[in-house]
Amino acid sequence: MRIIDSKFGEGYAKDHPELVADFMKTCALDFGAAIITASLQEISESLHDNSLE
Repeated sequence: MRIIDSKFGEGYAKDHPELVADFMKTCALDFGAAIITASLQEISESLHDNSLE
């Protein structure tokens, strides 16, 4: 809520709960994408290392 209020003014998040909900969904999706990216990077490195053997 602090992030939203810092961008749009004090109390904005409280007055717009739908924005808070969408912000939380976006954060969750971003976190999920980061986890998938890290996993794919590990797989890629493993495949590369195994192809050198």
